Amino acid sequence: MAMLGDVLEVLSPKCEWSVVYDASGTPHLTWLSDLSLCPSDEAIKIETDKQILNLPYKRLRQTRNELLQKCDVYGLRDYPEGDTRDKWEAYRQELRDLPKNYIPFDSSGNVIDVIYPTPPS
Repeated sequence: MAMLGDVLEVLSPKCEWSVVYDASGTPHLTWLSDLSLCPSDEAIKIETDKQILNLPYKRLRQTRNELLQKCDVYGLRDYPEGDTRDKWEAYRQELRDLPKNYIPFDSSGNVIDVIYPTPPS
């Protein structure tokens, strides 16, 4: 689920807020800034829904970034050479293109059946 802090940072990064819990443990958002600068409940709901829809892609990008980081050494100009270098460049490009080329989700909105490219051997 989208985190309230992430949602509020997008909508109004300068507004100060806190979460206060009532006696039953129910959280309530309390604004510490001028209310005219703070987003409406409707705007918060819309942004929350938007961020929830983007979570699967965020997870996909995180895994992709981890895979890219593991093979950063192969992206250096002096290593490796020749055909091996071309294979690593193609692999890294496939990883970078993955989020824009991948769409399938399950009924819960999670990315499914991700086929990550195989690194060169």
